[in-house]
Amino acid sequence: MGKEYDKGFKVLIQQDPERFVNWLIAGAHFVDFKNGQLNTLQLDVDALMEIEVDGVHMLLHVEFQATHRRNMPMRILRYNVLVRCAHELPVLSCVIYLYKDGGKPEESPLIWQLPTGQEVLRFHYMRIALWELSPEDIWKQGQKFLLPLLPLTRGGANQAVVERMLEELHPEENKELALIGFSLATSTFKRLGASADLSWLIRRYHMLNDILRDSPIFQLIEQEGIEKGRREGIEKGRREGIEKGRREGIEKGRIETSRHTALAILQARFPQQPALHALAQRVLAGLVDLSLLQQLPVRFSTVSSPEEAQQLLLSLKPDYGS
Repeated sequence: MGKEYDKGFKVLIQQDPERFVNWLIAGAHFVDFKNGQLNTLQLDVDALMEIEVDGVHMLLHVEFQATHRRNMPMRILRYNVLVRCAHELPVLSCVIYLYKDGGKPEESPLIWQLPTGQEVLRFHYMRIALWELSPEDIWKQGQKFLLPLLPLTRGGANQAVVERMLEELHPEENKELALIGFSLATSTFKRLGASADLSWLIRRYHMLNDILRDSPIFQLIEQEGIEKGRREGIEKGRREGIEKGRREGIEKGRIETSRHTALAILQARFPQQPALHALAQRVLAGLVDLSLLQQLPVRFSTVSSPEEAQQLLLSLKPDYGS
């Protein structure tokens, strides 16, 4: 998922971590955010939090995943085990899927069995597919931090739901959440090919543009866009440079091969002519026309004397000796 979305979901969680945790696990209490990065595993982590459930401390690992990815349960299992070892606390992992395209996510638990059928592992994790929720499932929670998710719910990608979302968010008071809501609605309308809804959303966004531009997350996203453009420009330049270098390398290789071939044929025709060979080396080194160089082996094969070969070489480089 893009970094701008990663930032958005981190902001969404940070708006009210206590209620976010309680939304996922009834009766749980937020304690603290933890550093979720592990050197041993390349996985972007949206949130790793220490929580308390019935007086017991544990970790809650949350991943927002755009679409189903192959082997996602395996990836979550690996992270879960490594985090448990690093922090020596029980870990509950939760994957929140945003979009239905990409196939239906695997159900929990992940089960490993031997060829004999003997079960060797059963890994439970939370799995929430937002398209399986109705807008009412979000409304009834009464939590502002959940409202930006409304466009992703079943039947939530329409103007009426998005308009109500904005009204209840009060963008002038909740700029970050409003911007996340706009971003998710835009992405959803694009995926659905809803051009009329998208045009309406763009007009609606421009009405609030001045308010939203003051949002810290807007500035983070804008900066990320600038940085992404800079990186893509550099990468494009590198790719073009590499491709140009590759083409030039092939061309130079062909030129050098043609020079060696022409010289070898001339030396074979007139082996006892060191002065002629030296002249040929100097003249051929100055030629870069591949088409001409490729003709020289035939022309050197047809000359009848060293003198004729010398005249041919000098004609190839009229300014020789200047």
